[in-house]
Amino acid sequence: MLDVRQVEDRIRSSRKYGDLHPSVVRRQVAELENRYRSEKQLEQAVRRKLHQAFGAYLHGNWLRKFRTELQRIDPEDDDSILQGCHRLMLLHTSTRERTSILGRFLEWIAGIVPEGASVLDVACGLNALVLPALYKSRRFRYTGVDLHREISAQLSAFAAYAGVEAKFVWGDILDGNLPRCDVAWIFKLLPVLEHQEKGSATRLIRDLEAEVAIASFPTRSLGGADVGMEYAYHRQIEEICGETGRSFERFDCETERFYVMR
Repeated sequence: MLDVRQVEDRIRSSRKYGDLHPSVVRRQVAELENRYRSEKQLEQAVRRKLHQAFGAYLHGNWLRKFRTELQRIDPEDDDSILQGCHRLMLLHTSTRERTSILGRFLEWIAGIVPEGASVLDVACGLNALVLPALYKSRRFRYTGVDLHREISAQLSAFAAYAGVEAKFVWGDILDGNLPRCDVAWIFKLLPVLEHQEKGSATRLIRDLEAEVAIASFPTRSLGGADVGMEYAYHRQIEEICGETGRSFERFDCETERFYVMR
């Protein structure tokens, strides 16, 4: 019989995955434990899943670079804050891809999020780095939730240092405890969730207590290739909205496709 607790403990004590929320690791171990005969095989499989969900998006030295770049920002200078945010966005694959469409994204999202609304950023990554620019045209109450403890901690430090109104929570987005909000951001998350656990994307949208949910999908692979996934992503949104009773509208940019579900 496999000692799944030992597998979980080894993964959580590793340098790469030690900051992931315990319940995320535990769920992956539980999902895969019956498929493998040895603890080594199980551990390797769980690590692969976690890498696909998180590890592929951040480089190993991101934390040192984040802290260094943060210290270069002059919190009294708006231009310094905006330039620093741009440099910090380059440290995460998802936000790096968004830098080329940032102007269009900011203008569009400001038209979706009402003034004073509560915004919940699900699996936020470094998305909050757009807030200093976005707050120039629209003010709202932002909460970001992410499975990575150090991301949450560093973004909290960034918000305090740069004077950005935002709250960050280290948590498991699938534990059923996401707070109620007016608008939910779900950027580049649904395909990752579905790859981890079939049906989890629909479950997330169904359980969200949000009037508006904005999901997005990358138009290219992590390697930059156009893999023609737009049709599959569109079908996923159609199925999710069909099962959750939401309508949707689409907004396309060069590197990202957005769906607004109401």
